Amino acid sequence: MLGALLIALSFGSDQVGALPYHWHSRFNDSRYMWGDIVLPRDQITYAVAEKIGREVLKEAAGHAFVDVGIFPEDDYPPFHYLLLSHSGYSWWRHGFETWRPSPFARICALASGAVLELRDVQGNVTRTSLAGSDPLEIVTDLGTFRLLHFTFRRIPLAEAKGLDHDSVEVFARSDRPLEPKAGLALLTRLHQLIPFRDIELYVRTDTWFLDVSGYPLVYPFQTEQAPPRQEEFLRSLTLSCGGRAGRYSCSAWHPQ
Repeated sequence: MLGALLIALSFGSDQVGALPYHWHSRFNDSRYMWGDIVLPRDQITYAVAEKIGREVLKEAAGHAFVDVGIFPEDDYPPFHYLLLSHSGYSWWRHGFETWRPSPFARICALASGAVLELRDVQGNVTRTSLAGSDPLEIVTDLGTFRLLHFTFRRIPLAEAKGLDHDSVEVFARSDRPLEPKAGLALLTRLHQLIPFRDIELYVRTDTWFLDVSGYPLVYPFQTEQAPPRQEEFLRSLTLSCGGRAGRYSCSAWHPQ
């Protein structure tokens, strides 16, 4: 994390003065931008998030990939966004039952498309295009996928070896039963969109990646989410895909 900066952003005549917020900038280079913005809870509204989103996109003009979250300052990091470790179903279920929703927004841009997703204080979900089509909806000949979450990681010692030290894990939901060839089609498309040498892809037919490290406790941008029973979850499948430069592979497993 590069530190916290206090930025004043003017919203024009519909706001009194400037709206301060904290930007927890994790990374921003010529290829991509990702990080967290923190606001007072009552200011995480659609109007404010949209204007922040458009300012972020101006700052990131020319970037191939943008992923920025907007969180309430009194709940940062929010409990639902604590990344899971391999702690098993029981730990996850306890966390889910004690979870209380918080407002949250995300600005994501890939190629020429950008989208704003918002969960407000009442739990209502809004999804609006800020530029082009929704980049989180990926259509291939083998199915349609919704990109749910990105986890960014640094590869140890890669930079010392002259390699790209950045990698990303992508979590996606499929509208069809899981097949390795469909995962390969999506991974190939992601390598065309995301400027990272290393991309790990996880796919399910729902939003519950309970056994994969790096995924939030709860996917925030779905209004009704019935959590799976343990026996139901253990019968389900998760597809994992990875590899480099045309040597991609996919495999499916049942949760442990």
